[in-house]
Amino acid sequence: MAKPKIKLRVVIKDTNQYGLYWHAEFEDGELYYGFRHQIGEVLRGSYHKSGVNFLHILQNKNRGIDKQSERETGLELGSIKKPFRVIGVSDSLNNIKWDYKMKSDATTRKTLVLDREIFNNNFSPCVDLWAVPSGKSEFTDDILGEYKNRNDIIFGTLSVINTNPAFLVVVWGLSNDAQVAFEKSFRTQQ
Repeated sequence: MAKPKIKLRVVIKDTNQYGLYWHAEFEDGELYYGFRHQIGEVLRGSYHKSGVNFLHILQNKNRGIDKQSERETGLELGSIKKPFRVIGVSDSLNNIKWDYKMKSDATTRKTLVLDREIFNNNFSPCVDLWAVPSGKSEFTDDILGEYKNRNDIIFGTLSVINTNPAFLVVVWGLSNDAQVAFEKSFRTQQ
C-alpha cells in the first residue's frame, strides 16, 4: 500500500495576505518541488526513485520550458545513509503572488509561515531541502550547524520525520556582511 502524499510549503505572510514561496510533494519515493511567481510556476524539479533528478526553469508561462537539466545521482532517497541536500534555490520576495489560501497543517501537509518583515533587506531568501535518513534526527543539529558556522541567518525550518527519508527544509539568507560583500562584488562585475 502506498504511503500518503506529504506536502511541504513555505509561505510568506505580508499583513493579511499570503504568498506561496516554495512547495514540495513526496509520495512513494518520488519528490516534486517548485517556486511559484506572479506569472505562474517558474521553477519545477523532481527527484525520482531511480536517483534521476530533473530541473526545469520556466521563464514565461507562454514560452514553455526554457532550460532543462537532468542529473543522475544514483541515490535512492529512501536508502540514504547520511543527509543529502536535494535542492537549494532562492527567488526574490518581490515576485510572490499574494493569493495563497492558508490551510491548517495536517498529518500530510506541513507549512512554514514566515512574516515578510523578518527578512529585512535580504532580497532573496534561500530554501534548502535536505533528505535525512529516517530515525536519524541527530543529523538535524549537524545540518543547522553548517549554516551557523557560515554566519548565515536561519529564518525558519520545517521538518517531517514520518517519511523515509525524513525531510528538513531550511529557509536562510546571507549574513548582512556577506550580503554587502556579494552586492559589492556583483556591482564591480557589471
